[in-house]
Amino acid sequence: VIKKGWLKMCDPISDSLKLMHEIAPSATENAVENLTDEPTKFIGKTVTSFLKIIFEPINIYAEKLDYKRKEKLLNWKECSNANILEIEEDKRIIPPLEIAGPIIDASRYYFENDTLSKMFSNLLVSACNVDKIKSVHPAYVKILEQMSALDAKIMNSFDKNVSKPIAKYVMDIDLKDNPKSDFEIATNVFYIDHEYDDIDVMSASITNLERLGLLKLDYSHCYLEKDAYKMYEEDPTYKKFASSRVLPEQVDTFQTHTQLIKGTAVPTPFGNQFITACVKK
Repeated sequence: VIKKGWLKMCDPISDSLKLMHEIAPSATENAVENLTDEPTKFIGKTVTSFLKIIFEPINIYAEKLDYKRKEKLLNWKECSNANILEIEEDKRIIPPLEIAGPIIDASRYYFENDTLSKMFSNLLVSACNVDKIKSVHPAYVKILEQMSALDAKIMNSFDKNVSKPIAKYVMDIDLKDNPKSDFEIATNVFYIDHEYDDIDVMSASITNLERLGLLKLDYSHCYLEKDAYKMYEEDPTYKKFASSRVLPEQVDTFQTHTQLIKGTAVPTPFGNQFITACVKK
């Protein structure tokens, strides 16, 4: 028979959050507005003690891991803690429970991916900084949970309000005695640092970031610079179709032409705040 008390003891996240809720809710809600008030200054001095509470579930969970994974998880905790303590004391605040709790919980599953774990850490640090707390949205925790390592790498390549070139590869098919039709070979093509990764996987990541509301994809505007889309023109996938020709005996039946449709990807307002809170330390 499983006793209720046993279940409670095995839920360090829940227990820690309850303790956090008991000591901090009103201070958290008013920390930004009342930074100069004496009670808030006092709370600012207790952040170090508060951090011990929110990181305790990490210590408990780490004991169940093998040495290598335990070391990596505890390193995530120590780095996050150190970055929080680097915040000027008068700007350091207790993080909102709806942000800190889910981050600590999720960190147990994402610490092995360096890019994603860093973004979780940055979000927690931002939630402890009075200058960045306004950019921290509770939805960012769930968004990070829906991102792959490649998604995270792509978002790390963006700066606020700065667009990057994207492209579509489209084949026009002109059939004799029939209306012209077209076929999308690839859409939302995006490359980082001229690395020709799997085109379908990269396209899926860009599409997911658009779905999450972090990026806006626009094919009604493009860069005018001559070399802005050079990497797409040199893409082996595009060149393969662009250089293809119909057989001589098929010339009178149909013709094909491959186009490179140019576009841009730019962070949305929601994405800009995400970059502030999760990407840029």
